[in-house]
Order: sequence, then structure tokens, then C-alpha cells
Amino acid sequence: MLRGTIGFLCISLTSHCESPNPVSAEYYLLSPLLIAGVQRPSAPSNLTAVYDVPSESIYLQWQASVDPDTGIIWNDYRIYFFLSSPPANIYQDRYRLATTSRTYYSIASDPFNGTVYFAVTAHERGSESLPSNFAQLSL
Repeated sequence: MLRGTIGFLCISLTSHCESPNPVSAEYYLLSPLLIAGVQRPSAPSNLTAVYDVPSESIYLQWQASVDPDTGIIWNDYRIYFFLSSPPANIYQDRYRLATTSRTYYSIASDPFNGTVYFAVTAHERGSESLPSNFAQLSL
């Protein structure tokens, strides 16, 4: 009798224990940011770097990025700089110069000899765009 009751309980429990989450297994394989509808912002473009001798400043300017989820122009940027050829992975804090909400940035700089490289990315809620073109400034 006990054996029959245990068998009935096992069959009852396994046949009525459906997952409370109706989402398919593929859901869990995707990035949470993509699931939430947050796509990576488009990369800023046409980055230029100019050194102004009288003000001893470097001026950076670029075309705005677009949020692919809304089509709205994006306004949160990270600026990276490199004292030699840009590395394969630019997304490191040691290369980050600044963040800004504008499509331009200026840096006070003493005159220097050599080459400096810059790149800009758009940043959105933990997702960062691909880098802009690299702007090279040689003096």
C-alpha cells in the first residue's frame, strides 16, 4: 500500500510540475541587455583632432551617435587617448581621458613633440559602442 501511494505521488508531482516560467531555454542564452531591448549605440563618426597653438589646447569634435532603440541622437560619450598606436582593446580605464555629453571636447596641453591618437565611443546603460575613427594629432 505504501509503495502504491509513493508511486501515485511521484506521478502526480511530475505530471503537474510545469515550469512557472513560460520562457524558452534560448532566452537565457542571450545577453540580458539585448533581451531588454537595449542595443549598442552606433559608433560616433568623423572624429577630428586639432591643436590650437595660441590657446595651447587640443580640440576634438565628432558626429553624434544614434540610439538604435529609439532613433534619438545619443549624448553620453567616452574619450580615449593613446600615446602610441591604438591597441586592439581600447576599452580600458587607463586609456580613458574623459566623459562628456557633447560632441566636442577640449584639452589644455603644453606643446609637445610626437603623435597622440584619440577615439570616442557612445555609452548607454552598460553598453558601449564600437569606437569612432581614430584621430591622429602630430606635432
